[in-house]
Order: sequence, then C-alpha cells, then structure tokens
Amino acid sequence: TLSISRQTEYRKDDWCNASIRLAVLDWLTNAAPVVDLKTMKSDDVAKLLHRVQSSFLRWVWEEKPRVKKTGAVPRKWHIDNEYHVQSILWAILSPIFPDLKEEEYTVSVGHLQSRADLCIPSLKLIIEAKFWYPKDKPQDLIQQIAADASLYLKPDSGFTDMIAVVWDDEARVQDHD
Repeated sequence: TLSISRQTEYRKDDWCNASIRLAVLDWLTNAAPVVDLKTMKSDDVAKLLHRVQSSFLRWVWEEKPRVKKTGAVPRKWHIDNEYHVQSILWAILSPIFPDLKEEEYTVSVGHLQSRADLCIPSLKLIIEAKFWYPKDKPQDLIQQIAADASLYLKPDSGFTDMIAVVWDDEARVQDHD
C-alpha cells in the first residue's frame, strides 16, 4: 500500500482516493516502531531507552495477590540501586545486541582504571546507569555523568558515544527532561 501510494499520480478531482491513501500513510507512519532493529545506531538505542519509562505501566506492584491460590503473596518488584537498573537495561538490550558487555574496563587514565556499566562495542556505545537517590542533588548527578564521559570517551577508548540512564527514585525527571 505504501509503495502504491507513493507511485500513484492523482488528478485534481480525485480527492477521495487521495484522502484515503493519506489516511493509510498516516496510519503506517504512526504504527511504525520507534527503531529499526536491523540498522540500529546509538541514537536509536537512546530512543529505545527513552521509551522504557512507558513499559513500567505494567511493572508488578501488588497490594494483594492477583491470583487466588493458596500461599500466593503480593509481589512488588523494587528498584533499589544502580545494580537493579543495570539488570533492567541488560534484560532490554541483551536480546537485541549479542555483543552487549557489562562492567567492561575502559582505557586507564593515569592510575585510574574505570569500568563502564554496559557497552555495545559494535556501536562504540557505553551505557551508564545512574540511581538518583532522594537526597542527591541534580548537580552531583550531572557531575558524575560528566566525569564518566571524560573517562570513557577518550580518543583511544574505542567508544564514541555514551548514554546515561537515570533511575529517579522520586520521579523528579517527570518535571525535568
């Protein structure tokens, strides 16, 4: 349908067919996935991770068990620290990127040997998970991310891009992109 719509030349009085095809094109555009898994780049990974927030609509947080079997207990999947955030990211990215690595050592800077939380060597991409605790200041988080970028993205590091994924334990990012 998309190729037919693109190739068809419309007469000026053929507004009915043109409007139907326009509606189909709009639907196809809106139904398209956020990223194309066959040709993903670092920007696409960022788009994918930006959409992760919407998946938490179905995150298990029960006040009472949803099933009525003996011994059933309510489940609440807590995210309490940076390692939990890394686990979520691993679950999302590992089926897509077979070369995903965790806790990867990067090129040392002086006597400092840093480790990236996750990396995708095929994209030259580092993904750094951050857990924004309630008492932490935003400036401190920004400084941590800047320090990580300066360590990981050196010219001889093999990496060119970094995505910081921030788990905000108090939902402050709802107010500040």
